[in-house]
Amino acid sequence: MKLRRISAMLAALCVPFAVQTASAEKIVVGSECTYPPFEYVNDGKIEGYDIDIMNAIGKVEGFEPEFHNMPFDSILPAIMTNQIDVGASGFDITEERKKKVDFAGPYHFPYISVVIREADKDKLKTKEDLKDKRLCVQIGTTGAEAAKKISKDIGYFNASPDAFMELRTGGCAGVINDHATNQYFLKHGGQGGGYLEMPGVSLGENAEGFGIMVNKSNTALRDRIQDGLKKIRENGEYRKLRDKWFSDGATAK
Repeated sequence: MKLRRISAMLAALCVPFAVQTASAEKIVVGSECTYPPFEYVNDGKIEGYDIDIMNAIGKVEGFEPEFHNMPFDSILPAIMTNQIDVGASGFDITEERKKKVDFAGPYHFPYISVVIREADKDKLKTKEDLKDKRLCVQIGTTGAEAAKKISKDIGYFNASPDAFMELRTGGCAGVINDHATNQYFLKHGGQGGGYLEMPGVSLGENAEGFGIMVNKSNTALRDRIQDGLKKIRENGEYRKLRDKWFSDGATAK
């Protein structure tokens, strides 16, 4: 596959995942690495479920992903303009996005939940209780779209950790996000810190799931990634990675 040259502007934003060998075929993958457990930086290394999925696909398809840490809302435009090959960053497959890019997948089926302070659990029990409360979201996500249907007072943040920080400081009543990301916060950043996921409150799920974005003109790469997903499902690697990252089994399909 002919490799693309990354623009100087994007190169300044990028953090390579690993040193690549000179002979390896590289596929440039854009990820916004502040969204655990899907992608995040740990001791200077990009890790997460999306990272493992792309590496597993690369292994069976004979390419080596080169991960670049980019702002979430810059990934789709970078694919449309052929500055990167792939977007793997918890992207919901939506009708609006399908007008602009193609998807391989799905590889994950999310649903949206709400994290609140434990001190508010008696006041915030249902979705109705969240009406007109200030809600925090990451810009461009399905959590942000769900929040719009509940309240007019929404705080938009570039990264999900910033939304959780706003909750910590009392700047909002709840954070609306993918259940898996909320669970990660509760187990790590929020463990023992007086936070909980609102019991029994789901703000919907995307029936089409998360997909891996490619340029509409690059059908060969889309089909190759789709074939890789099929192979890792058949060889058991997909299930191993789901069990690794989603121990509660709530999002397994």
